[in-house]
Amino acid sequence: MKANGLLQAEDIQPVIEYAHSMPYVDKVQTLVVGQSHGGWTTLAYGASNPDKSVKGLVNFAGGLKNESCGGWQSDLYRTAEDFGKATQVPTIWLYGDNDSFFSRQISDAMFEHYRAGNPKSQFIAYGIFGNDSHLLFTSNDGRAIWEPYLTKFLESLGMPSKVVNPQFRPLPRTVAPAKTHFAEIGEIEKIPYLNDSMRKAYSLFLEKPFPRAFAISETNHFGWEYGGDDPMANALSRCEKKASSKCKLYAVDDYVVW
Repeated sequence: MKANGLLQAEDIQPVIEYAHSMPYVDKVQTLVVGQSHGGWTTLAYGASNPDKSVKGLVNFAGGLKNESCGGWQSDLYRTAEDFGKATQVPTIWLYGDNDSFFSRQISDAMFEHYRAGNPKSQFIAYGIFGNDSHLLFTSNDGRAIWEPYLTKFLESLGMPSKVVNPQFRPLPRTVAPAKTHFAEIGEIEKIPYLNDSMRKAYSLFLEKPFPRAFAISETNHFGWEYGGDDPMANALSRCEKKASSKCKLYAVDDYVVW
C-alpha cells in the first residue's frame, strides 16, 4: 500500500514543475486533486516532501483496494496514518454512501487514522450519488455536490475560488435532451437502424459508468463515449465522422432521448 502510493506520487512533482513553466499558471499556489487511485496518490504525495507551492490536497474517494491480500483494510489504515503524520498541508476528503470500492466503514476508518496524524483534514460525507458514488468527480451531475465544499476549502486556504483567466474557461457542455418514452435504456432491439455492429457496441455502452452517451445516424452508423467533460458531444462527433452526415443522440446515461 505505502510503496505503491509513494511510487505513483513520484509522477506529480514533474507535472507541477511543467505547469509552473506555463506563463498563465500561478507558481506560488498549487492544489493537488486526485480521484480513486489518484486520490491515494495525492495523499502519498502530501507525505513525500511536496512542492512548497502546494497549499492543499483534495481526495475524491481515494484508496487502494487489494482483496487478494488478507488484511488489506488494516494495511490501508496503517498507511493512511503514516501519510497523515508526514503531511503538513490541509486536506479535504469526499466520499459517498454507495461507493463500490470503499464502503463508508472503510473510508471513515481510513480518515480517522489519517486525521490522527494530520488534524488539518476534513471529511465530507455527501450521501448517495447515482448508481455509484465512486464516480462523483467524473460525472457532470456530481459537480453540483462537490463544488460548494471545494469552494469553501479553497477560501479557507486563501486560494482563488473564482475564474481569474476567463479565456481558459472550458467550453459549455452539451445540454442533454429530455428523456422520452421511445424505449427503455436496455431494450436494444428497439434502436432504430440497428445492425450487428451497433448491437454489440450498445451492449458495451450499457456496461460503462456515467456520464455516457450513444448517438446514431440514418445510415446505420453510431458513436459513443463515456467519462470526460462532454460525452454527448464526443459521441455525436464520433458518429458523424463515420457517417459523414448528421447524427442524433439516442441514449444518455440511463435513459433514452430518441
